[in-house]
Amino acid sequence: EARVAADQGLETLVALASRPNVTLNQLINAARYLLDPPLPEQKDTLRALSLAKQAAGQAPGSVFAQELLSLAAEQSGDLLLAVQA
Repeated sequence: EARVAADQGLETLVALASRPNVTLNQLINAARYLLDPPLPEQKDTLRALSLAKQAAGQAPGSVFAQELLSLAAEQSGDLLLAVQA
């Protein structure tokens, strides 16, 4: 049951983050979930990095978006971007 719920949650977050009129909160929520999911096999740092870049581009002045971009970049192995963010 928990696995099904976690998979459904991930599907929903990613679907919302893929919409053309996506909000900053939806991008941040999806990226955070992908970086720290309840099930280890759901972790997807590259997808999270893509969403974090989109969030930072949508709201360049957002501390939350920049922090997320730095975290996603670090976990993806892009240490230069992590420091720059």
